[in-house]
Amino acid sequence: MKKIQSKLFSNLEILENEDFGLYGTVPSGFDNEVSLFISEDTVTNDIALNKAIEFFDKANHWNTYCRNLFIENSEDSVVKDYFDFYKEEIPEVFEADNLKMLSLSDMVNLLKLTGMSSHNSESEQIFIVDFTLGYDQLLSLSFNADIEFRNIAWES
Repeated sequence: MKKIQSKLFSNLEILENEDFGLYGTVPSGFDNEVSLFISEDTVTNDIALNKAIEFFDKANHWNTYCRNLFIENSEDSVVKDYFDFYKEEIPEVFEADNLKMLSLSDMVNLLKLTGMSSHNSESEQIFIVDFTLGYDQLLSLSFNADIEFRNIAWES
C-alpha cells in the first residue's frame, strides 16, 4: 500500500496494483463532492502517480481554468449542444425564468467540478476534469502528459 500526501484530499492510501477511486470527499474550497480516479497504470508508476497528485491538488485552479476553456471553446458543438440539451430537456437546472437571458458565462458558472482522473503513465498519461449541471451528464476536459489542453467531450 502506498500512502500519498495530498493537500486537498487528505492522506490517500492506495493499493499498489489496482485502480484507485475516492468518492464522497468535499475538498477545501468546494461545496460539493469531487471524486478522484487513478488508473492502475498511473498507480504503478511513481512519477505518474506524483504528477497525478500534483494535478489533483490544483483542483481550485482547474475549477477556474476549465471554466475559461468552456467559454473560449463556446463555438465547439459539444459545449453548445450540452447547454442546449439542458435548456430543452431540464431547464430547471438554470433556476431562471427566461433562459434566453442567460449568457454562456452564467451557464458555465452553474457547472460543478465533480471529478478528476489520471490514466496511463509517462508520455501517455492523460488527465480528465469533469463538470456537470447534474443528471449524470458530464462535460469532460482532457489534458495530455504535459498538462496541455486536448479537448472537451460530453459524457453520460
